[in-house]
Order: sequence, then structure tokens, then C-alpha cells
Amino acid sequence: MLSVILCFLGASAMAMVFLILFIFLRGSYYDKFKQEGVRTKAEIINIQQVASSGSGSPVCIFTLSFSTTSHEKINTTVKQTVSLLPLMQMERVKKTYIYYLPNRPDKVLIDSTTEE
Repeated sequence: MLSVILCFLGASAMAMVFLILFIFLRGSYYDKFKQEGVRTKAEIINIQQVASSGSGSPVCIFTLSFSTTSHEKINTTVKQTVSLLPLMQMERVKKTYIYYLPNRPDKVLIDSTTEE
């Protein structure tokens, strides 16, 4: 009986460590875009919902078009989870703010927190 309890506690501790590590790494991914990236407005060409997150938010593939600071036209796709209200606004206005990395402009992060 004691070994079952210890096994359960060990598995719970490992799950907690994994969750904390996941949150930390995911946050640093977004921080990189916001610190090193360039913010600009992108045109939304297409939105395709492919799944739902664990909290029920839509997971979508966005096809975007934007110009870099050097006036290079970029067309790219990004898969991202967005809340329902910002998604409805994006579908209506067909524009959104993004961050892109100057050395990899095809890699973008949609800034769905910004009001149009």
C-alpha cells in the first residue's frame, strides 16, 4: 500500500515539474517575439479552425500577408490558439497585429490582445 502511495506522489511531482517547465518554455517563446520581433499589421487571407484547446478556445491556421520594414512582401501561415472574441473580430476586419522575427520573417506571432 505504501509503495502505491509513493508511486502516485512521484508521478504527481513529475507531472507538476513538467507543467511548470512547459509554461516557462512557452512563455519564453512568446517573450522572444515581443522582445526581438517587429510589430506590424497583417492582412488575414484565410482562417481555418482545426481544433479546440483544452479550455475550448479555437486552434486556427491563419494565412497572413504583410510587408517587412524593408518592404519585402511576406505570405505565411501560422497555427495559433486564439480566444473567441478576438477571432470573431479578426474574421470581420480581416486584419490583425503580428510580431515577426527580422531574421525569419516567415515566423510570426499573432497579437490577438490588441483592439483594432
